[in-house]
Formats: sequence, structure tokens, C-alpha cells
Amino acid sequence: MGIYTHWGPVTLGSDDMPESDRASQWYASELYNPKSLAFDYHKKNFGDQTKVGYKDIIPLFTAKKFNADEWADLFVKAGAKFAGPVAVHHDNFAMWNSKVTPWNAVLMGPKRDITGELEKAYKSRGLKFLMTYHHGFAWKYYKYAFKYDAADSKYALLYTEPHKEGAPLSKRFLDQWLAMVDEGDSLYKPDMIWFDHELGEDIPPEYQKQMFADYYNWADRNHLESAVAMKHKEIHQYTGILDWERGREDKLVPYPWLTDTPLGPWFNNNNTPYRSADNLVDVLVDIVSKNGTMLLNVGPAADGSIPDRAKTLLLELGGWLKINGEAIYGTRPWKIYGEGTQNNKAG
Repeated sequence: MGIYTHWGPVTLGSDDMPESDRASQWYASELYNPKSLAFDYHKKNFGDQTKVGYKDIIPLFTAKKFNADEWADLFVKAGAKFAGPVAVHHDNFAMWNSKVTPWNAVLMGPKRDITGELEKAYKSRGLKFLMTYHHGFAWKYYKYAFKYDAADSKYALLYTEPHKEGAPLSKRFLDQWLAMVDEGDSLYKPDMIWFDHELGEDIPPEYQKQMFADYYNWADRNHLESAVAMKHKEIHQYTGILDWERGREDKLVPYPWLTDTPLGPWFNNNNTPYRSADNLVDVLVDIVSKNGTMLLNVGPAADGSIPDRAKTLLLELGGWLKINGEAIYGTRPWKIYGEGTQNNKAG
């Protein structure tokens, strides 16, 4: 089992939205959409979009309660064996000390190397280190913003350069995408990197292949056992670990795979219910029995604290694993999955 964290300037908007739908989870995009709940919420809480855009609320993301050691201790108690941040989400804001883009957590907002602090804290406790990259979707993510401040090309490293919906990805954007991945890998030496849906849907094959080559060659030169996870079977037939978002394989398979799934919402939302510990255990056991691994998402609050209800749930899961972990860690599935005539659906 591993744990990762959806957290960044987006959480400023998602924390207290009335409900955790697309409006809160894609706040940096939806705040510009007049049909979204986020539009009026942003006007009320931050200001009119013609004067206050996403770029303008980033300085408010100060992360004053963020403590990498506290996160690491909690995740170890939860039973995680690997952990890491969402290093960059669809908003294109790098949570590390980047030379590729000025839109990063060292120059803005927290003015701290969030990824670097987490790398040190996790590795010092024996956890393998994960970095996840979601920024290939930024080209489409900001489609509403081009009627507002994103129309100014001086903000292109954040919003992408101004373009019409459906326009092909520019070379400048693709070069930035790849450079950010390569930079993160070289700075923090992740044992695994993970990509959201845009790797197979938006990023063209030549850039996909270059990313794989860069990472695998880097790992080989540094004598590291490293892996790439992504969500596309057409890529998986050649390389990488297949990931299912909130889903699972419906049968025992010979290859390793992942399920990424959240405790509740992806980004923290105080008005959204969480799952139960019983549900998490049931899902974890089912995943492991089919040769998979759970990648569990925790959504910290905007100030960097882990919500109390998340702590409680993680400690419950960790308590179960402390007793039953022998049947989870370092195991291999039996040659037959399941018993009887049950219907094993993904879910």
C-alpha cells in the first residue's frame, strides 16, 4: 500500500466549497466557468475574475501548518510502504524548486521546497518515494481562463499560451511538460513516477517515449530499480505499470498493477463524506488478491494539516495492517482468484 497527496493552491478553493464535485476538485479551472458553483464562490471569497484570477490567489497558499515529518509518521502508522506528493496537478503549479517554471512552491506561496521536504521525510523512514505528474492536461484544463487573465501570454508558463479549444498542443508546451518531469526526476530521485490520464490521451507518442527513455536511462545510470505507472493499456502492453482510477482488475492477472483511490475527495473538501475503514480493508484485500497494490489518496487542508477524520481513518487502517499485514506485504496471489460462482466486477 502507498499514499499520495492531492494538495496545492487548488485546495484554497476546494476546502470549503458547498460540495465536492468538479467545481471544487478542478477549482483552478472551474473558477472561470460561469456555469460552475466555483464561479460565484470565487467572486464572493476572493474577488471578481476580471481582477482576481488563479494566479492571484497562489500567494495565499502559505501552507503554514505543513510538517513533512508529521505526514511521514502518520503514513507509516497507516501501513504505507511508499509515499509521495502530487508533484504537479492539472494547474501546472510545481510543488518543488523548479528552474523550468517560476510557478513553483519555492518562489511563490509557501516559499518552501514541498517535494524536497517530503522526499527527505519519507526516505528517512524507509518509504519508497513516489512523484505523480498531472500537468499534461493543463492545455485543456484552463479553457475557460482564456476569457480572463490567461489571455495574457506573459502567464503562459502557468495557464499555457492562449489558444482556442481543440487546438493542438504546442511544441513549447510539450517541451515544458517533458522538462518538468525530467527535472523532478533528477532532483528527487523517485522510485516510481505516475501519470494521470493525459499521458495516453494528449501527450504525443514521441514525447511519451522520450519520457520513458529519460527516466529508465536515468534510473539505470544511478543503479536504481524504478517504475512508471500510467492509465493506458495501449502503453502498458509495451512498458509501465497499469493504474486504475477508483477501479480494479476483475480477475487475477500475471502483471502488477495499481488502484489509485481517495479516502473521500481528491482535494480536501470539508463537506464531503469519507469512506469507512471496513470499505478500505475490503478493497485493499481484493486488490492484493489479484496481484495489485493500493495507492491511497489523502487530501490535506490548504494550511497543510491532515484533517482529523483522515487521521482517524488512516490509523484504523494501520491498526488492521499491524495485525494482518503478513497476509498483505510481500505476498503473491494464489493461482486461483475467488471462490464459488461469485460475480467479480470492477468498482
